[in-house]
Amino acid sequence: MEIEESELATLQTTLSSRPLNTKRKYEGYQNEFVKRCSEKHFRDGSTVTKGKLHLFLSDQVVGRESKKKKGHIVGGSTVCGYVNAIVDLYNQQVALRINSNGHPRSAQVKQLIKNVQAQATERKKRNYQDRGVGSLLDGFHSEAEFKLICDTFFLLDDLRGRAAFLVSHYGLLRGENIRDLELADMFSQKLDGEGFQPSTALVLLIQHGKTNTYGKLQHVGFMRNKNVHVCPIGAIAFYLFERFHVDLEPFPSFRQSQDWYDIKFLRGRNRKTSISYNTHKQCYEKVFDHLGLTFNKKTHINRQQGVRQLESCDVDASQTRRHGRWGMDTVEAVYSAPLAREAMRALSGHPAHSRLYYLERAIVEPPTDLQALIFPKLDASRIY
Repeated sequence: MEIEESELATLQTTLSSRPLNTKRKYEGYQNEFVKRCSEKHFRDGSTVTKGKLHLFLSDQVVGRESKKKKGHIVGGSTVCGYVNAIVDLYNQQVALRINSNGHPRSAQVKQLIKNVQAQATERKKRNYQDRGVGSLLDGFHSEAEFKLICDTFFLLDDLRGRAAFLVSHYGLLRGENIRDLELADMFSQKLDGEGFQPSTALVLLIQHGKTNTYGKLQHVGFMRNKNVHVCPIGAIAFYLFERFHVDLEPFPSFRQSQDWYDIKFLRGRNRKTSISYNTHKQCYEKVFDHLGLTFNKKTHINRQQGVRQLESCDVDASQTRRHGRWGMDTVEAVYSAPLAREAMRALSGHPAHSRLYYLERAIVEPPTDLQALIFPKLDASRIY
């Protein structure tokens, strides 16, 4: 009995530690499956089998109208989402020793997914759907267009959205990474030997997200950009200045961890609340709509476009993997330097393979008394 209880506790902890969006999506799909099994009056109830999964997909999912896009039929990605959720339910049942059937992702289920994908492609062609959506044409393709997007955030008076957009782009962040980021996850790091001027990176600690549900410590950093219009450091400075000077949010105290560790970088309804996915998505959509741009991805577009920028700068794939925290091997994840310097140089507008960091605007350093006016309460709130 104790063994079963300990295993059940581990399973419950695993399920509760999932990202909120994954949990919500999986539970919704699984509830649909359980409800359908109840309606069918199967002898073994909602026990997952390959036959039940195939029947459920055929009857309830394939060919159904999308819940989010009226007039659209669900595609292969939605069907795959259902399969993943029901397989997850199967794995839970196996862990609880209430399911001894074979794996439900059978050859028939895989073929069903392929059929749906083929039908979706044919349907798009028949309906003359824009073929650029989801292709290489989907996204921004020039520095001028990227700058225009960043400037439009200014035009629409959305400094928070601009900071989210630029930090996500240069950090190759997923949407939940930037939304959950807290001030305590951000620090500066001096980079020796980067060029003609001292170079300081802003480093983010990533301990959460879709592929990091167990708090593994990951780093990503970026430098000041050669182009001030697209500089992530500048975007952060403008946004924080607005929060503490214009919006008059109380300046945080850094004397004790509990005074500031819970403060979100992107403020929601209050300083300790994250912005929602819809708020994040809508601030991007306002800019894209204003410019007449249409993107298949919304909050995930920065991760995609950042990779494309690195490819255009001939940055090695291993650097891209490390900067984006993708499937690193033991050497890269444990023993290599945590910051992908070549990727950081390329994204900041400097040669990736040369240590030639130089900012013309950094030649003159503002007087100390002028700097002190930006965040005048900073010195008083520090720990010495």
